[in-house]
Amino acid sequence: MKLAALTLAVALSAESAAVPVNLQLMVMLKVLTYDANFAAHASSPFVVAVPYAKGDESRAADAVASARRMDLKSINDRPLEFVPVAVADLGGMKLSAVLLHAGMADDVARDVLAASARAKWYSLSLDEQHVVKHGALLGVTSSAGRPQVVVNITTARATGVELAQAVLKVARTYQ
Repeated sequence: MKLAALTLAVALSAESAAVPVNLQLMVMLKVLTYDANFAAHASSPFVVAVPYAKGDESRAADAVASARRMDLKSINDRPLEFVPVAVADLGGMKLSAVLLHAGMADDVARDVLAASARAKWYSLSLDEQHVVKHGALLGVTSSAGRPQVVVNITTARATGVELAQAVLKVARTYQ
């Protein structure tokens, strides 16, 4: 019920061409709470890295700034933090998730998603192509002017994510 209300709220405020970044983030974070294995995947605090390659620092900073402006300060009672991180520095970090920003180069996205898969981090994307082409777990896109949750089922299975059927019913899924 809460997911449907949040999706409706996003739908009512979404622009016709794209879902605003802060609303994409709110929906994706809410969807994560429907993971039956959330406790095993999420650290406390819930740290979301926004990786960047050289030259993309400003895009990552913009995504982090949008995230920090959200009213959402925790996820399932875990404090929520967004941090920009150089791709080369991802390896040894204690994270819950990575957020791929829109415009991230394909080769960088593949590297980030490979690191995420090895570490079993949630992989969130502000660009649907990262979900479809490269295997990010979760995204939100616009379909006929309305937000649409996008889930990569193959990635979910590989990382032990078990989303509730209520989420999968409203999501566009990819194998």
